Amino acid sequence: MVSIDYSVFLQVANFIVLLIILNFFLFKPIIKALNERRQKIDAADQDCRKLETDLAERIAVYESRLNQARIEASNVRHRLVNEAKEAAARVMDEVNRDVLETGSEFERNMRAEVDRCRELLRSQSEWLSVEITETVLGRSIR
Repeated sequence: MVSIDYSVFLQVANFIVLLIILNFFLFKPIIKALNERRQKIDAADQDCRKLETDLAERIAVYESRLNQARIEASNVRHRLVNEAKEAAARVMDEVNRDVLETGSEFERNMRAEVDRCRELLRSQSEWLSVEITETVLGRSIR
């Protein structure tokens, strides 16, 4: 059987003193350190969330500006293509006019040359026909 004597009370008192000393020197500092660590982790987590939100906003602004720049570049490209087409059409019209003018001038020159040649042949055809006839006949017909 277990007998209860004063040593049991001493052990209980000793245990309570030990709990008070451990609470003061061990449990409270550990709990305090754990709470500070938790606060630092929470603060870092908040900062991280804030940075993620800020990053998302910046990405949205960047993409918006990028899309706007793409649209503007597309508009500029279309404008430049249209201007180039118009310039090419003007050049082609000018070349066509020049070709037509050159063709007309060439045709006029050719007609003038043909007319000159015809006149030359007409003036020489009479003399040539007399010469041929005289050669064939062997006598003078003038």
